[in-house]
Amino acid sequence: MEQALQNYERATQEAVTELRAIWKVEREKLAHERRDLEEVRTRLELETAEGRRALESDRVSFAAKKAGVGGMVVRPAERVLLNVGGKHFETTRRTLTAALTVAPDSLLGAMFNGRHKGRLQPNGEGRIFIDRNGAMFEYILDFLRGYSTGDKNAAFAIRALSETQMVVMRHELDYYGLESAVFPQAPFSMDLAAFSPGPKMLSKRRGLGAVVLPNNQGVLVVGGYSDGEFLASTELLNTETQTFSTGPSMESRRSYCGTVVLEDGQVVVVGGLNKTVLSTSEVLNPATNTWSLGPNLASCRYKCAALPLRNARIIVIGGAHGSSAKTSLSTTEIVDLASGASTPGPEMSCPRVSCSAVMLHDGRVLVIGGRNSTTKSLPTTEILDLTRGTSSPGPEMDIARRGASATLLQKDGGVLVIGGGCIDGTDLSTTEVLDVTKNTASAGPELGIPRSFCTSVKLPKDRILVIGGYSGSGRVSTSEILCMPTEEEHRFIHF
Repeated sequence: MEQALQNYERATQEAVTELRAIWKVEREKLAHERRDLEEVRTRLELETAEGRRALESDRVSFAAKKAGVGGMVVRPAERVLLNVGGKHFETTRRTLTAALTVAPDSLLGAMFNGRHKGRLQPNGEGRIFIDRNGAMFEYILDFLRGYSTGDKNAAFAIRALSETQMVVMRHELDYYGLESAVFPQAPFSMDLAAFSPGPKMLSKRRGLGAVVLPNNQGVLVVGGYSDGEFLASTELLNTETQTFSTGPSMESRRSYCGTVVLEDGQVVVVGGLNKTVLSTSEVLNPATNTWSLGPNLASCRYKCAALPLRNARIIVIGGAHGSSAKTSLSTTEIVDLASGASTPGPEMSCPRVSCSAVMLHDGRVLVIGGRNSTTKSLPTTEILDLTRGTSSPGPEMDIARRGASATLLQKDGGVLVIGGGCIDGTDLSTTEVLDVTKNTASAGPELGIPRSFCTSVKLPKDRILVIGGYSGSGRVSTSEILCMPTEEEHRFIHF
């Protein structure tokens, strides 16, 4: 008897494993089902609204009505008996599939949507066995029951678990694909986003470059200036472990170089300073993890900005070709990595050294701040149209900044300008949000410390990583991460 039970449980678990594989393939089908469910929900809301008008009392809410429907006699085909880790449960298919609209990766939704009825064989008692934590599943099932009736506090019991229990619960929610339903991410809002300490680099770096490598390979930090020397070293941030490790060294020492990553994963550094101003470039091959010389720029440049373009091309913007501020450049150039050719890009309205730049969603380039030939920090921005070869004014910042970092905000197309140095040389901890469409600037969240000549990159889930730079009296190895508060913190803020 015991052997038969073991065989049954093993067969059931194999069926569940097979279903997980099928479930991944059918995510697109589930998306269509989610749209159908939205239509059903809309119809229910309309029907409920009509029903309310017919009621003499307004005290019966929509959620209560749905709960009443859920409490009606369940058809035999809808009834589901489960054995989860030795604990027995009784529920309905409607409950188990309730969270599909917000959690399309829900394993329970895929198991009990009716499409795989023949694959899950119940035991002699009619129960389907799932080899997971039964104690945690009790909380999950109660959440799904509440969620199915529209209870906004359905996840309260899960969120109230102790820290130790929450670690176990997170594993279970991840397995069932329900974490996004229980802990929905708050919509990104710059008013709520805040900086918090991030991982520490192996070296202090000012005038560094950084790019996000494709395929979740991490963030590569290159070059910079530290402790009286120009750096050829690089560091690689593992975004999962939040730790830096040594990366492949460049052929030349470089600070204040332009740094980009191409569509094929190649990393390109251009120009920079190494006692002399450089016109050379280097390319990191992702297959061999080694650097090799790339094409030369038409002009020596450092403290320039660089952005990737299509077809293995990059645009290099502004900078200086000598140690004097009078040597700052208003020119741009487009470098073709395949042919090695450099052609002039749009001319800027004024020279800009220590400027930053971002590619807007429409393909135009926003160039931000910097310093001109009179050593004055600039509050102005300008927009380069690469198709027409023209420049036009962009939104003006509230504070003149040189050596600032800038990142495009994914949600609304705004641009976050981070730190930098102002006219009197003071390093800034402030940020600004530029709205190109409205031609406005507004205050953004405050950095933990002032930073100039830092760099920033976008991480998954609308996070922004700010690394290194100069703060007050020296270079720093620290970083900060801008992110939205957790769902619990978001609730506390609005309490």
